[in-house]
Amino acid sequence: MSGKFKYGFIFLFLFFNIFIFLGCEKEKETLATPINLKCLDSLLTWDEVPGASNYVVYVEGVDGSPFFPQVLILILKNLN
Repeated sequence: MSGKFKYGFIFLFLFFNIFIFLGCEKEKETLATPINLKCLDSLLTWDEVPGASNYVVYVEGVDGSPFFPQVLILILKNLN
């Protein structure tokens, strides 16, 4: 085995392993379901879920985009 071929093989082997290692994704943490849901005058509220930055809300069985609380209030008011 020549020196250039040997070093090329080692380089490709290391590059391939680093690429695989960096491509691995962490498992997404499953957060708790919000509790204490209340709807009053088209305003839907719930207790904050620790670690959640936004919420996916189903309106009439249709999955919405992740909603931030301020946007969700406007959408619910337009449904009535």
